[in-house]
Amino acid sequence: MAMAAAVAPMIGAVGSVVGGAMANSASQSEAAGHRNVAAWNAARIREEANWQQSKGAMDSQRKRDEGRQAEAKARAQIGESGSVTDTGTPLDLMTEFAAETKYQSDVVMADALNKERDLKNRAKSEIYEGELRARSAENKGKAALLGGITGAVSGVGKAAAGGFG
Repeated sequence: MAMAAAVAPMIGAVGSVVGGAMANSASQSEAAGHRNVAAWNAARIREEANWQQSKGAMDSQRKRDEGRQAEAKARAQIGESGSVTDTGTPLDLMTEFAAETKYQSDVVMADALNKERDLKNRAKSEIYEGELRARSAENKGKAALLGGITGAVSGVGKAAAGGFG
């Protein structure tokens, strides 16, 4: 009978430690999952950022091409009228076309670069938030393991204090 009284707290102690270890293991897996999801999400956000930058470069080039076409058309019309295109008002017009084209192109590219930067910052934030979720899960696991060990020590201590038989 005394042996049974001694075995029960030991079984309880082992169960408590095993339960804590299993909870800790599950929390470690949860933490890895949080990190993996955050990394995957961040990679998709970075892909979007790169796409925005590429799209901006193409749109900027399209604006430059449109400006050159408009300039060429205006130059042709001025030439048809018999005006000289390298002095006076026609030259001013060509300069204005070039300046406006560059401005339009720069605005499109700046907008694309801003979107790219914002998305890359969002990707960094995703990784950071994933790491916070992972650490929280790890800490819960450590707390569960510590609780299991504490429960085991407490159970054994109470059994010892009450005597084994």
